[in-house]
Amino acid sequence: MGRATLLAPVPSLVPLTLCAAGMIPAVQAILASGVLAAIAGAHVGYVRFELWRCRRLADRLLLAHPHGEIRSPLAARFVQWIGAIIRETERPTRLTWSPLNRAVVRDSLFLLRRLESRLSDLSRPVSPYGVLTVRELLADATTSPLYRPDRATDLPDSLTAALACLEAPR
Repeated sequence: MGRATLLAPVPSLVPLTLCAAGMIPAVQAILASGVLAAIAGAHVGYVRFELWRCRRLADRLLLAHPHGEIRSPLAARFVQWIGAIIRETERPTRLTWSPLNRAVVRDSLFLLRRLESRLSDLSRPVSPYGVLTVRELLADATTSPLYRPDRATDLPDSLTAALACLEAPR
């Protein structure tokens, strides 16, 4: 997606370069550049939509088969994310802005460390459903008790559920 986004506007620069070199009139260069920029924007939008659609399809497939097992590269990213949450919570200063509900997270550090440890253990595969559950817990600021003060009491249960969901049945 990054290359498509970075390279998409490049063709719109060609007419402007030709105009600067005196090869085509300014009006034609501006019109051609505008058309090419609009096409580039449409292409970037299409690429983004396709990536979103593929991600949604993958999520639905994983949710449809919650008892499978995977060795997820996402698990390593989640370990880093959880580690950052733990460090942020343990940091003595409150000068940094953070959306975390620090007081509630502090009370659940033991469960967060267990989740971090479980995801770090490469010898034990995780279920796709569990990976999605952890992702929702870490990333969904609208519903996750990590970020919502009104759902603070749900954090221990959410962490315990995420740990249970990671277990792939044998």
